[in-house]
Amino acid sequence: MLARIAADAKGRYFHITTADLLLNQLDRSRRKRSEYVERPLYSAPLFWTLFVSVLTTEWILRRKYQLR
Repeated sequence: MLARIAADAKGRYFHITTADLLLNQLDRSRRKRSEYVERPLYSAPLFWTLFVSVLTTEWILRRKYQLR
């Protein structure tokens, strides 16, 4: 059953007794290395501008409708 699943998935099946041959059968082609790039999620001036504008809007609406 495992051999059939491996064949359907275009993979290979190795019995436990032949596991030592597995290293010789591995695909040794070069793989693309992952590059990690760190980028900020937001712009600090934009964030503070939005933050102050939201607080100001809330303050104006509370004063207009006399909310506490």
